[in-house]
Amino acid sequence: MQKDCNFLKITAAVFIAAAIAFGQTDITNKFIDANFKAVVYEKIGKTAPAPIYDSDVSGIIRLDVEGK
Repeated sequence: MQKDCNFLKITAAVFIAAAIAFGQTDITNKFIDANFKAVVYEKIGKTAPAPIYDSDVSGIIRLDVEGK
């Protein structure tokens, strides 16, 4: 039983480390303007309340928010 628990802890740690290494940091709460966040969701092809990860926005070089 102890071995199973240790295996699960190690597996969880590996997945967390991999998520961090591959840009899976949730940055959703960094978007404090609701309208801006809506444009970001549209640009990345997601809908709220899905998390916005830094990897989702890393390739965005232009974002048209005029009139939004």
